[in-house]
Formats: sequence, C-alpha cells, structure tokens
Amino acid sequence: MDFKFEKDGWVHVMPLGEFPHAEAGVVQVIDSETLKAITEDFKAKVGTENFPGLLVDFDHFSMDTDKPSEAAGWITELKADSEGLWAKVRWTAKGETAVTGGEYRLVSPVFPKPSLCEDLGESRIRPRQLQSVALTNEPNIKGARPLTNREPAGQEQPTETPNRWSDASRASALAARRAKNEARKAAALILLQQLDQDRRDNRYKLKPLSPISTGKIGTTPIKSFISKPVIPKSRYYFDGAWYDNQGNFVSRNKPARRLANRSTGDLKLYKWVLGKTKSGTHCPGCQARNGKIKTAAEWKAMGKTACGSRCKCKLVPK
Repeated sequence: MDFKFEKDGWVHVMPLGEFPHAEAGVVQVIDSETLKAITEDFKAKVGTENFPGLLVDFDHFSMDTDKPSEAAGWITELKADSEGLWAKVRWTAKGETAVTGGEYRLVSPVFPKPSLCEDLGESRIRPRQLQSVALTNEPNIKGARPLTNREPAGQEQPTETPNRWSDASRASALAARRAKNEARKAAALILLQQLDQDRRDNRYKLKPLSPISTGKIGTTPIKSFISKPVIPKSRYYFDGAWYDNQGNFVSRNKPARRLANRSTGDLKLYKWVLGKTKSGTHCPGCQARNGKIKTAAEWKAMGKTACGSRCKCKLVPK
C-alpha cells in the first residue's frame, strides 16, 4: 500500500473554527479574517529579497535548540477558501520520503506567541501571521485533511468517492419516493372520481329484492319491493395498493380471493397442497388432507387444522 500526495499539490494546513491551546491558556480563533491576514502577510514576505519560503519541519523540532531543525519542505504559496488555509509545499527528499512512507499524515501550524496576536477578549486570540508548519500526527488544531490518502499500489486514487448516504443522495432518494407516491395518488384519485360518478349515475336506479308484501288493486296482483341502497366502499384496490375514499394510501395487501361455493351452482374443485415450512414438517391434519380434492363448501365444513392461522398450505383449483 502506498501513500500518495493529492494530485493538485495543495496541503490542508488548518480548518476554520475555534481551537483551545491548553499550554498557552487561550482559544485560537481561525476565521475568514484570520486567513485574510495570514495570506496577506505571506504575500508581503514573498516580495522580499531572498525569501526561501515558510519552513516545514519535523515535529516542531526547529523550536527546540537541542534538536535538529532540518527542513521537510518549504511553503511557496498559500490560499484560503471555505475549508480553511491551504499551502503548496516544495518537499525535500527526506520530507517527501517521510510523507509517502506513511510516517506523517498531518501538519500543525505555528503562530506567534499570544501577546503578538490580536486580542479578542475572554482569552480568545486571532493569529495574523503563520511562522512555520510542522509534520506531525497529533496536531493541536484538529480537523484538517490528511496529507495523503491510502490506495492500492498501481491504481489511481479517485477524485471523489460517491457516498450513497450523503445528504444529496438522501434528498434525491426521498424526492423520487415522493414523486412515485404522488403519481400513485393522482391515478387513484382519477379512479375514485370515475367510481363516484358511476355511483351518482346509478343513485336512483332501484334494485329489487324479495317482496315484503303482496296485494291486489282491482283484479291485478302487485308486489312491493324495497330498494337496495348503494353503499360507498371505504377502500379501493388500485395498481397493487389499497386507497381510501380520499385517495390516501392505506396498505399493499392483496385482496383476498374467495373460493367458489357449491351453493352458487359452481362445482369447482380444489386440491389441498402442503406449503413450505421452516421445519419441513406439517401437523397431522394437514398431512391427512394432502392431495385430497373437494369443493370449497366441503373444505369449509371441515374447519381449520391444528396449526390454525400458522398453516402454510394452499387450495389449488383443479
């Protein structure tokens, strides 16, 4: 596995935010004003004669006279954006080896002492100058991007890895789901309007039932009938789902199929077929009925088996 620099060459020095410094007893405020002051100060230094660049050392060793101050690199350019401060570094051979070998993954900026920074009150300071940067794995200002990204050797690192759980992906999936539900509801409303129109058209058509009385007018026998009222349904099944009278989604349960009965004059036969169970076994009642053929009325008269509502068996039309 190799560690490789970003293709654009920019190094994330620090993000925006407020960061406590325990040893100095202050809070370092890194905002747009901080970044503006630091970049302007750096541009002024670049314009001076023989400016080598800002030092990038190892673990802040340049701040300790007892340790070597050799450079890992030199900052030649700074820029600021909504993510914080970025730097372009001209790496030394030792510095590049330390980064690409995975020894260092982060950097830590060094500011002037608090008394030389802008005092914001309540132990808050705003640095206005960047003195140096150190390679480290434990920076005081956390949240910056790593110097390198780990990737398989011989493969180029993708510029951006899609995240299906990002806010944009969630919003897109939610919008698609809402659009589908709205389309279903619109189609269901069209169906309900048609059904309602049909009910209105048939509202005054009387449907005769059994006579409730008989009588005679003169010599002509007559029968009086009551009318069967048209009762609106509370639910409608459309396009694989149930909807109420207002077109609101109710459930996706399929409508039950009723078995034909001998009393209606339908002599259709049904065969008992064992269903699939987790254990692979069935109750004695189901085993006894397996393969037998009867009418719907005859099966109904036999009642439920011992497994009751847990039964997975079916009646298959013959």
